[in-house]
Amino acid sequence: MKSRCGVRGSRLVAAALLILAAIAPCSSQARQAPRKRVRVIPAQEQALHDLLVKAKAEADAKNYSAAQADYEKYLAQKPEDAAAHFDLGYVYTAQQKTEEAIGEYRKAIALDPKMLQAHLNLGMSLLAENPQEAIPPLEKVVELDYSVERGHYVLGLAEERTGDSAAAEKELTVAVKLDPDDADAHAALAHVLLNEKKASAAETEFRELLRLKSGDAGAEIGLAQSLLLQNRAADALAVLEGYLKTNPSDARARVMQASLLVQMGKDDEALSALDEAAKSGPESLDALELRSEIYFAKKDWAKAAAVLQ
Repeated sequence: MKSRCGVRGSRLVAAALLILAAIAPCSSQARQAPRKRVRVIPAQEQALHDLLVKAKAEADAKNYSAAQADYEKYLAQKPEDAAAHFDLGYVYTAQQKTEEAIGEYRKAIALDPKMLQAHLNLGMSLLAENPQEAIPPLEKVVELDYSVERGHYVLGLAEERTGDSAAAEKELTVAVKLDPDDADAHAALAHVLLNEKKASAAETEFRELLRLKSGDAGAEIGLAQSLLLQNRAADALAVLEGYLKTNPSDARARVMQASLLVQMGKDDEALSALDEAAKSGPESLDALELRSEIYFAKKDWAKAAAVLQ
């Protein structure tokens, strides 16, 4: 009985193993990776993609008219693409179509409020004609990323043009700290400081500008003006004379030179400077007034009267 039971038991185990083998996958099939599904792009979607690629290539090649046409065609079918609206705005900007560019930057921002570059380009586009309206998008730029130097610079320009010198000084100071080699930011800050009569600080900025742009006419004139505000006539005169060696026909600088010479009691040299200025064209009212003062000081009444007339 024991042996029969043992045989029967063995047969049952074997039968069970055969059933499991039949229903289990073979080992080679189990190791096979599942097949990847290939996504089929609809023809219309592919055509749109190709149109966008073509528009970008045309913009990169500065073929702006063709790029504009393709972007407009693309956006007519896919108006929810914020990046494409921004790109079209850039293409409009490149063609000096400012109003159209402003419209596209606004659409890009409406679709993607955190698109920093769209806020910056919008502010820059508004700056020339409407600096007050340029301030909110530029404030958004520095809110989104305080480290963007250009945002502070352009915001400072907008605030200066709206008459808020204190706010302009603050933003431009941040700009030059973020990028000490930005000559435009140094120039803008220097002129704001000069207008605020902060002559010493203006002098520092003009000298920094001259470090970056040696021989820059505006920087040299500004430096002379900042020195003059500090009652440093001799230093201002030295700067002007150096400038006039390379810009001898600058009548405005010649009149400044003459004014400084008068302050130093050098009336004859001042008259010579005014004569040089007159060679560039009709004398300005400032030049005529200064000339009359010199003749009065010299008691040359006839010449003084002629100049006043």
